[in-house]
Amino acid sequence: MSARSFPRRLALDLAIIAGIGLVAGLIGPLGTFAAPLGWRIGYWMLFALAGFALFRPMAPLTDGLARRTRLPRLALVPLVLLLPSIPMTGLVLLLVEGYHVGDALAARRLLQLFAQVWLLGTLVFGLFMLIHRDPRAAPAGPTDMPADAPATTGPALADRLAPGFGPILALRAEDHYVRVIGETGSALLLMRLADAIGEMGTVEGLRVHRSWWVARAAVLRLEPSGRRGVLHLANGERAPVSRDNLAAVRAALPRAG
Repeated sequence: MSARSFPRRLALDLAIIAGIGLVAGLIGPLGTFAAPLGWRIGYWMLFALAGFALFRPMAPLTDGLARRTRLPRLALVPLVLLLPSIPMTGLVLLLVEGYHVGDALAARRLLQLFAQVWLLGTLVFGLFMLIHRDPRAAPAGPTDMPADAPATTGPALADRLAPGFGPILALRAEDHYVRVIGETGSALLLMRLADAIGEMGTVEGLRVHRSWWVARAAVLRLEPSGRRGVLHLANGERAPVSRDNLAAVRAALPRAG
């Protein structure tokens, strides 16, 4: 996720959370329907924000586990969300159930509340994952191949991509992720740009910007822009060239300018 897209994504997340809080306030679950409408809406808005603060940080953990285990992210969500469901259940006990420290509490009731919090958190978390999925990205998980499919060799990074992704033209850093850019699509991987470049192996390429690496074969031309430059790639993508790297790019690509 780029720095420019983060505010838009956060605004969308908060709008969804506000909508969830509004619906909960209108319905009045867990015995709150008897309270005044304005109080219910404000109460559930704050409660939804608390849940967002506890569950949202689990997204990078889910991505990391998916990358290491090669399991689908949606399959890992219920497991990962067991952790934040513990403090969230405590908030439910204090704010909804009116529990006081020292009061007797049946284990059955505690387990029931935990299950409700965990299930609701899993559903909402899954909703956010579906909303924020990248329709352009190729799936990064493993895919079954026919037994008679010919073996192919290539950079180690290609093993993280779906079969048929095609040649890797460029790599772009997006926060803690790397977007692998191909001829017709892209895939988002949770890893550092330096590690992704290392997995490109013997593929000739250039680090043209702190956030960009491009394959030499993908470059069509170099367009100077003041003390910087822009590389035009074979798939129509444009990669910025920083001022510090411009001379090296010109030397390495004498026919691209």
